[in-house]
Amino acid sequence: HTGERPYRCHACGKGFTVSSKCVEHEGMHTGEAPYRCSACGNRYRTKGSLTAHAKTHAADGGGGGDAAA
Repeated sequence: HTGERPYRCHACGKGFTVSSKCVEHEGMHTGEAPYRCSACGNRYRTKGSLTAHAKTHAADGGGGGDAAA
C-alpha cells in the first residue's frame, strides 16, 4: 500500500491504483455507457449504476437486467 497510482487518465491525468477504474473513469470523458438495462434500454457507464437502476424495476415487478454491449 504505497499510495502509488500508476494508471493515468489520458484526458485529465487523474491517477488510479487499478487499471479497470481508470478505464471506467475515462468513459466519463468519452460519454461511453456500455451497460444497458434489458428492461427499459437505459444505458450506464458503470455496472454498479446499472445494478442500482435495476432495483427500480424489481420494486415495480418489471424485472431488471444487466447487459453490457
